[in-house]
Amino acid sequence: WDNYPGIANQWNFHEVWFNNTNKTYTLKVNGQTLRNNASWSAGTFNFDYLWLVGWDAGGVSPLRMTTWIDDVYVDKTLSRVMLCNNANYSSAAQCEMQIPQGSWSDSQLQILVNKGGFANNASAYLFVVDSDGVVSSSKQITFNGNALPVSAPSPQGLFIK
Repeated sequence: WDNYPGIANQWNFHEVWFNNTNKTYTLKVNGQTLRNNASWSAGTFNFDYLWLVGWDAGGVSPLRMTTWIDDVYVDKTLSRVMLCNNANYSSAAQCEMQIPQGSWSDSQLQILVNKGGFANNASAYLFVVDSDGVVSSSKQITFNGNALPVSAPSPQGLFIK
């Protein structure tokens, strides 16, 4: 990709949203928007293989490229819970997707904390994104020596395991 904001030989966080009705997609890498509502109306997407979701070298004669993919999460909604390294979601350079556990409603949800690349004793900021893509205000958490936070003041109704 031209102007790829990722860092070679390091883990990079990719978020991709496809709108099949409008034939558009949005792609973010490490919180930076690379494509926003880009059209694919001239062609078709075949979602049979994970590498087709934007992690290929592209072009007619692509350069050789090795890609490692981990923690893949696919859903049919923009709703999600994120832990990021910045109190301002749009300025975060490191985020970790949090997988919901059990039911999720407007008044409560539950997650099992995925510390991911955050160091022991690090602080992170918790965000809840609703189905319209609206991001909540941040809530700071601090990790102890394992994957569970020491403290987690949370958005209303958010239970943290």
